[in-house]
Amino acid sequence: MSFDETIPRADGVRGLIALRGQSALAVAGRGLRVVVRHPWLITATFAIAFGLLAPRTGDEAAAYFRAHLFQREGFALWDAQWYGGHNLPGYSILFPPLGAALGERVVGVLSSIAAAVLFERLLPERFGTGARVGAIAFAIGAVANLAAGRVTFALGVAVGLAALVALRRGHPLWAAGLAAATALASPVAGMFLALAAVAAFAVYLGDRRPARG
Repeated sequence: MSFDETIPRADGVRGLIALRGQSALAVAGRGLRVVVRHPWLITATFAIAFGLLAPRTGDEAAAYFRAHLFQREGFALWDAQWYGGHNLPGYSILFPPLGAALGERVVGVLSSIAAAVLFERLLPERFGTGARVGAIAFAIGAVANLAAGRVTFALGVAVGLAALVALRRGHPLWAAGLAAATALASPVAGMFLALAAVAAFAVYLGDRRPARG
C-alpha cells in the first residue's frame, strides 16, 4: 500500500471520530435540555443511586430504629431504649408505619423525588419559566436530606409541598388535610409550613389593604 493510499483512510478515521464526537455532544445537549425542563430528574438520578449504593448516614439510625420499633410494637407513646427514653409521637406519626412497610431508605428516596416534582409544579405556576433555576437548585438540594439521613423530614417536605400545590390549584380542603398530614409526618416540616402560611396570609392582607392616596 502506497503512502498516498493511506491518506484517504486516515481522513476517514478522523472524520468518523469527529462525527462520533458531534453525536455525543448532540446527545449531551438534548439530555441537558430535558433536565432543564424537568429538574426533578436530577433528584431522581441521585436518589436512586443513593438508594442502591446505600451509604451510611448520620441520622439514619433514628429512622431505622423507629421503623423497626413499629414492626415489633406497633403504635406506642413512649420508648425507653433510646438514650433516656423519648416521646415517640413527637418524632413522627406517619413515618414509622411507612418505614416499617417500605423501608426507611425507600421512603426517603420516594419522598425526595416527590418533593422535587411538586416543587417544580409549584414554582412555574407562581413565578413563570424563570423559576427553572430555583427548581434546579431545589432538585439538587433535595438530595441533601438523603445524604444526611433526614428521611422523616424529607417525607414531611413532600407532604407539605403537596399541600401548597393543592392550595395553589384551588383545593382548600385537600390543602388543609395535607397540611395536617405534614405535621404528622414531620413536626419540623409542619412548623416550616405554618411559617409559610403566616407569611402568605400577611401578603394576602397587604394586597387587600387599600392604597393610601
